[in-house]
Amino acid sequence: VEMTITVENKSNRHIPRMILADNPPAFVSTKPRKVWFDITVPPGGRVAVKYKVKPLVPGAHDFKNIAVHLLDVLGLFHDSVEIECMAVLTALPLSIPVSEELRSLQRVLGIEIRGKALTGVYDLATIRDYVIGDDVRKILWKIFAKNRKFMVREDFGESLARILVLVDIRRHEWYVGTPPNTLAQIQLRYARSVIEYFVKNRCVVDIAVCSGAMPKVIRNAEKDVVYAIYTMSSVLPAGGGCESPVSIFIKSVYHLGRAVEHYDAVLLITNPVSIVSDYSPDDLKQLFEVFENKLLIVIPRYRYEQIIEEGVLRKLLVNISSIAENIGLGLHVSEEELYLVSQKGGE
Repeated sequence: VEMTITVENKSNRHIPRMILADNPPAFVSTKPRKVWFDITVPPGGRVAVKYKVKPLVPGAHDFKNIAVHLLDVLGLFHDSVEIECMAVLTALPLSIPVSEELRSLQRVLGIEIRGKALTGVYDLATIRDYVIGDDVRKILWKIFAKNRKFMVREDFGESLARILVLVDIRRHEWYVGTPPNTLAQIQLRYARSVIEYFVKNRCVVDIAVCSGAMPKVIRNAEKDVVYAIYTMSSVLPAGGGCESPVSIFIKSVYHLGRAVEHYDAVLLITNPVSIVSDYSPDDLKQLFEVFENKLLIVIPRYRYEQIIEEGVLRKLLVNISSIAENIGLGLHVSEEELYLVSQKGGE
């Protein structure tokens, strides 16, 4: 992406020498490598300098300030100031087709991903309790008048699987591995791939990504999946992540204006390293109690053996599976390979 810094001299005095030094964020490369410009600005003049940046990881990259050094012709006098110059570059994670992966996920979830559309949209599929977020036009007022209970109708053409995807990225994941295949990048690629698959198959999809202390939510990703992925990436600073217990995701349902009953399945995308270092059994138990039998922990495939000894890794996965089983959580380890490989064969 080409970046431009524009300097405008609104005075009637000549600026003989100005040095501009930008300090790009950590996870971008620049061309030239050192962003340093030595310019002269005439009275009332304007000078623009350009350089290129390449984001190395997905997420929001914040460009915060520029150092300005003012000098006279001989360089005897010098003054410096930092100017706040906010700009944000948002990079989206890559994605891959995950149809085979999701077929196995579908069996684990026990839902029909493609919905229940059999005939026309006016054929009654079921009558169920009203939950927050339902269209009030679907309320059956005759039943309410009789039983004082809000019920809504679902038609075959409207009865689609409703999915909540929880994306849990921790700060340390950006430093496990190297770009373009850090653990955080693999996890975000998997999250995007899963979300796009659900949307492609006509599901209603909500997203919650934990950034900082609270989850940020995106409602109805199926309406514009690219914008939803962009929004998810823009609220996640590159190199940042969740700073709260995983149970904070419980609040995302209320931020979305939904009820737990609204969802057919809830996917928590995480990894064994975060489960061991950042989760507690109580946190997982809280999630299970709220989401009941709808919650599935999904672990993207990664070369964990490069960071954890094979024996320790095997024992770790067994322990995680045991905890999940005892609490009542579902657990699924991805079969997809999400590593980015160059044309020369290197990662």
